[in-house]
Amino acid sequence: MGKIRYSWWAYVKAMIRQYKERAKRYPELKRVEMREFEAVTEAIRRTEQLPDGAWRLKLIDKLYWQRNKKNVDGAAMDLFISRRTALRWSAEFTYLVAEAFGLYDPGE
Repeated sequence: MGKIRYSWWAYVKAMIRQYKERAKRYPELKRVEMREFEAVTEAIRRTEQLPDGAWRLKLIDKLYWQRNKKNVDGAAMDLFISRRTALRWSAEFTYLVAEAFGLYDPGE
């Protein structure tokens, strides 16, 4: 059984997808764009601290930021991880962004 998807799920995925483009124009970001950028930055920082954080961020890069984006199956194959692990890592990153933005509280 998968995790429940929230109404904000697609919004957070869009924040993640837009991160690299927003990094290029960082000083000129509008207030909401800046908050979204900072939420993804915080999720990256927290992910880097995990023992497998570098691999997780490689997955996120392949799924959202590379010019030739991969689907979950392709990214998992490239990184020699299972599809299930790729889905879990992607979801956990999405939850971190949502938490940093204030849309999700893991304690509730």
